[in-house]
Amino acid sequence: MIKRHFFLIAAAVLLGLMVVAAVIRVAFAQDEGSNGGGRGGPGGRSQQVSEALVATRDFSDQIEVLGVARGQRSVNITSNTSELITRVLFT
Repeated sequence: MIKRHFFLIAAAVLLGLMVVAAVIRVAFAQDEGSNGGGRGGPGGRSQQVSEALVATRDFSDQIEVLGVARGQRSVNITSNTSELITRVLFT
């Protein structure tokens, strides 16, 4: 019987251990809400933040070249009806 239900027994034991660990954590947890330390939380550590200005600018995504260009990634696009693709829109 143990061989047949080994995984069920192992799952039940694991679930029991998780419940015991959660109860122990709640029982021995210190009061975390009393000493918040301000907006950054306890410990008084702060995070360095840099700022950047955002501005609009013209962007051209058309390429007119003579030769061979190889991209890092490629995709094969075909048409089922006429095998003629007139436009590809990238978003």
